[in-house]
Amino acid sequence: MEEVVAVYNQSRASVACFTQGNVSRKDFKSLVKNEQVLLAVREQQVVGFVSIWAPEKFIHHLYINPDQQKKGAANALIKSCIERHGLPLSLKSLTANTNACRYYENNNWVAENTGEGSEGIYCHYWLRSP
Repeated sequence: MEEVVAVYNQSRASVACFTQGNVSRKDFKSLVKNEQVLLAVREQQVVGFVSIWAPEKFIHHLYINPDQQKKGAANALIKSCIERHGLPLSLKSLTANTNACRYYENNNWVAENTGEGSEGIYCHYWLRSP
């Protein structure tokens, strides 16, 4: 669990748009409560994770260690979600997180609407076909 919390904290710290600071293990457990968490592991190290709220096929968290981005971990995690839960999948991403938005848009996710949450404006993305 400590490795997953570290990926969460490091990933968010590397992107200036997140306002919340580091979370503890206890705080993280409450963030993913009742969600399925899948790990991306490379060379026996957790390099990323996804948490999904299965009843709605909603990806709540998808984070990859900044040093491991653009190496296929996010694609593998999304593929695992599709295999386990099917399509469509959805998620929200802060519009200020331009790298994440660009990743989704380049990988068949469609931004269907926007909203505003506690950390800013976000896009609600849907993946209907891989």
